[in-house]
Amino acid sequence: MTRGRFLRFQTQEPSPCLHPVYEYDFGIVHLTTYYCKLVEGNPVLSEHVSIKWLAPDELKSLDWAPADIPAIEKLLMKPFK
Repeated sequence: MTRGRFLRFQTQEPSPCLHPVYEYDFGIVHLTTYYCKLVEGNPVLSEHVSIKWLAPDELKSLDWAPADIPAIEKLLMKPFK
């Protein structure tokens, strides 16, 4: 069971993708991103108000926070299955 700060769900063994560090006016954000596959259950949000599943070609359609952009760019370079 992967238990992150924002989502909780059952996944296959996650593998690290990226760990960007971004400095905002209010502080420094360390954002760890993983490649994983949902195998059971549904994500349960604990700090966000909504979730949206996107196809890879739709990822750039959202207005991402600056800390998210390196992870999105790296995800777009990996083939999805």
